[in-house]
Amino acid sequence: ASQDVAGRRKRPILAVNGLTVSFNGVAVLHGVDLSVDKGEAIGIVGESGCGKSVTWRAVLGLLPKSAEVMGEARLDGFNLAGASSSVLNQVRGGRIAMIFQDPASALNPVHRIGAQISEALFLH
Repeated sequence: ASQDVAGRRKRPILAVNGLTVSFNGVAVLHGVDLSVDKGEAIGIVGESGCGKSVTWRAVLGLLPKSAEVMGEARLDGFNLAGASSSVLNQVRGGRIAMIFQDPASALNPVHRIGAQISEALFLH
């Protein structure tokens, strides 16, 4: 956890610890850890098929029932992993969301990521 200006440890708004996802006994994610503090926004960038979408689908409870999800995904201390659909529906969109990949608007691998993000912020 990070520290505030007085040096006290802050509890992150979102803490993912040891997230592992398997399909048919084959692990596709192995022990993912990340945290997001108040006021932060994160983006996960990587090659196609590296597990970006699986990570967030697991956190949001959007994987098929055949997926085995282990680990924790705590939002303000509440573990989303294994939460009921009704609880997850209250959280999704309002407290936490995933921006799904759209091939027509994906980042261009020819240009630097920072320049593309800056351009999007400037235009909007």
